[in-house]
Amino acid sequence: MASRLKRGLVASALIFVVVAIFIVAAFNLDAFGVRSTIIRQAIQATPQPAVPVTTEVARTRPWQPVIPAIGTVEAVRGVDLAPQIAGRVVEIYFESGQMAKQGTPLLKLDDSIEQAQLKEAQANLRLMDRNLARGRELVQSGAMSRANYDTALAQREVAQAQHDHILAQIAQKTIVAPFDGKLGIRQVNVGQYLAPGTMIVTLQSQDPIYINFRVPERELPRLKTGDKVAATVDTIEARTFEGTISSIDAKVDQTTRNIAVQAAFANSDGALVPGMFANVRVNVGAPRPLVTIPETAVTYSLYGDSVYVVKGDTFERRFVQIADRRDGLVGLAEGVADGEQAITSGQIRLVPGAKVTVDNRIKLTPPPVRPKS
Repeated sequence: MASRLKRGLVASALIFVVVAIFIVAAFNLDAFGVRSTIIRQAIQATPQPAVPVTTEVARTRPWQPVIPAIGTVEAVRGVDLAPQIAGRVVEIYFESGQMAKQGTPLLKLDDSIEQAQLKEAQANLRLMDRNLARGRELVQSGAMSRANYDTALAQREVAQAQHDHILAQIAQKTIVAPFDGKLGIRQVNVGQYLAPGTMIVTLQSQDPIYINFRVPERELPRLKTGDKVAATVDTIEARTFEGTISSIDAKVDQTTRNIAVQAAFANSDGALVPGMFANVRVNVGAPRPLVTIPETAVTYSLYGDSVYVVKGDTFERRFVQIADRRDGLVGLAEGVADGEQAITSGQIRLVPGAKVTVDNRIKLTPPPVRPKS
């Protein structure tokens, strides 16, 4: 009986040891990479679906070299009209925002005192004229000395000067447009007393109009008067204004190392308004051929810029050299050939060895333009 019990215990111990060895071996299988290898082989054996992408065909286009800049629209002539002498407003002849011709009266100040002084000066001038005529006759007859005649002549000239001075004061009481242009918002009202220099209204000429901008001094050798300039403004979408460089400053700003440039633009419809912000591009040199692709096709990284190109049902990653970029396009100096299909979306899902399927029905929709406050 005891020996039978002993043999049963030995058998149970052997079974326990075998089971323990089996469990330990099962848990240690992955230490030798067996499980990982099995999983990887299973994944590789499973066919992967093709990655949908969109593409654009790379095209060789003439690429115009440009110098970009930021400018400000300014009137060729612009002034804030103000009186030279004080007075009370008695007449206003214009409305805010209207066009004015050179010499058009805009506003009149009270000149009643000057008109009275003018009558007095005219009467005195007539008296001096009669005295001078009488003195001339007396000198000729010898009844008056030449010294007395010279005194009468000087008195007549003083009277003329006083008369002209009052006329000038009366003229200053009427504000006229010094040149053709558009009037701004009226700043005064009838009955208001104006001190010298009080702003009445702004007057800005509109056609032609300037855009002033600055470029780095390194660009100076590429600029010359007459170069074509294109400009856009944020408030007028889908329109490009064409002009030419009219002047280049005579010196470089020592603080910024930029040089001021002025371009003239036709503005017959008044679309460009002084003070507007403008994006400027100066055309320099002759156009050169560059392979162009959408900017969305370029992947930027610290290791270099690259483009994914479709090759059959798969792809290649090409490192590229960017020559220029603008208007959503990139001009490439090398990396992609004319006619190749550059992947423009879906790149983030591409892995080595992946298949691709081109589906250009997928379009990236830009977000709506937010209104500018």
